[in-house]
Amino acid sequence: MGIQGSVQLDDEVVLGIDIGGGSVEFIFMNKNEIFAIHSKKLGVARMIKDYVNNDPVLPTELLALESHFAVETAPILADIERFDVRKIYGCSGTLRTVFKAVNFITSKLPPIIMVWLNLICFITPLSV
Repeated sequence: MGIQGSVQLDDEVVLGIDIGGGSVEFIFMNKNEIFAIHSKKLGVARMIKDYVNNDPVLPTELLALESHFAVETAPILADIERFDVRKIYGCSGTLRTVFKAVNFITSKLPPIIMVWLNLICFITPLSV
């Protein structure tokens, strides 16, 4: 993953995320090794194809997506706790777009989301 070559990692375990169209890769690593890898079929194109039939997205579609994500990300959340992850690095155009959108609506987010955002650092070049 490009994160190990792009960021000055140390002994702290970090989470690297790469969102693609079909899948999302979650890699728990430090400067010396990779501790766990999860590849989940949660890519943007796949989620739209499988769960979204309306624009705007219907509340029932959103609930189905949230339920699916909760099940699929449970092992990742467990590893975040297990490895005591404090930093998340992302590398993808999708993450860059998400970051820009979040940056735009930040003032409207609840405090708990702001805490998570403060833990996240995207390494792809951003022009915010």
